[in-house]
Amino acid sequence: MARRSRMLLLVKQRGEIMRVTMIHLFLLTVLMLTISFVWSTAQAPPTVEQELRKYGIPIRRSDLQSALSDNRPVVRGLAASELAEMKDVESVSLIVAALDNEGDPKVRFNMASALVRLGSQVGNQELTHICDDATSPDDHRLNAAHSLVVVGDYSCLSSIQSIMRTTTNSGVKVFALQTLARVKVIPASLAPAIHSELLASLQYPDSSVRLYASKCIASLGDKAAAPNLRAAIARERDRPTRKQMEESLSMLEK
Repeated sequence: MARRSRMLLLVKQRGEIMRVTMIHLFLLTVLMLTISFVWSTAQAPPTVEQELRKYGIPIRRSDLQSALSDNRPVVRGLAASELAEMKDVESVSLIVAALDNEGDPKVRFNMASALVRLGSQVGNQELTHICDDATSPDDHRLNAAHSLVVVGDYSCLSSIQSIMRTTTNSGVKVFALQTLARVKVIPASLAPAIHSELLASLQYPDSSVRLYASKCIASLGDKAAAPNLRAAIARERDRPTRKQMEESLSMLEK
């Protein structure tokens, strides 16, 4: 009887230990999920609405329209972006008028991008002017070109090609390649120059540029670049880059 009692006590103790352990594991899991949620929330960039509220601007059409003439540049740009997000085509004329009077380059870009999203060619013209302005920073010009390419306007392709040829910044080259990769059809007049830039990018010292050059070649279907891509794969020493280049070649050949 004593032995049986000890066994029952041992089983009971083990059960209690397992129960406590499971509770601890459950609490730990809840804690980790909470930390993960808080971390992801903290890392998420603020939305346009959140930014506007931070500046005391209500998210109503009338208030946003009034904010187009706010004395704070950031508010003017945010107001135009939010009106575009709301697809408020009735505000197009007001944004155009605000753009005419705007002197801040970043705000002009935001207003022009908003007009493009609302289907106004005034926005396309302004962004084309920005990307063709060789005195502006390359990344600013590429942002304008990218916004146009996304909506199927390829008027900045020559500027993209020029930036690729002259820049020594790897990040700028990668952004240019990513933008080019979204183009459906390269105009015949620009195809030779862009083809040459893609081949040059396959030999660029930075592996990220070589990687995105191969992706761009595949996306554009530039089959004439296949021999150069094979040669680039053969000399590539960075394994992840070589693997991506091989996938790009496979896509190109298919």
